[in-house]
Amino acid sequence: MVKSGYISVKADNAETVKEIIREEAIRKNGYIKSENLSYIESANRREEDQKMYNMDIKVPIQHFDGLMEALNSNIGDIETRDIQVSGRQYADNTICSINVSILDKTGAEKEPKTFGGKSLAAIESGWDVITSVFLFILPLWPLFLIGGIGYYFYKKETKTFPVKNSP
Repeated sequence: MVKSGYISVKADNAETVKEIIREEAIRKNGYIKSENLSYIESANRREEDQKMYNMDIKVPIQHFDGLMEALNSNIGDIETRDIQVSGRQYADNTICSINVSILDKTGAEKEPKTFGGKSLAAIESGWDVITSVFLFILPLWPLFLIGGIGYYFYKKETKTFPVKNSP
């Protein structure tokens, strides 16, 4: 008898879910046979590309059901869960496979429709520009320090002091 399973998951953080699955597989005496990362390119410019992980897990038949239940309870929103059994005779040394597909839920930036929403989006955009400019200038602080010290000494040398006439 051979069991095979398929789980499709949508998760907020695909990296974290991938590590949880890896730990669960090891805990159930399984191993990751293959792992694949791909990106789904979005058609909309305002949306980010989505990460998609595909993992092929091998596990002994006696731990198959436990691993499937652990994956059901520990990971994100399960979209598809499928288990297939083939054969009739049970053998202890049978290795089963579980294919896990993880899709990262990177939400699209929705365009605001109200005046208040558009105003808030404009303020956030302006703040992003200010932080970008500040972070661009920040590594140049030694130049500003040297320039300030040079300016100080330049002004000190060019400053004329009036001479007092003694009576």
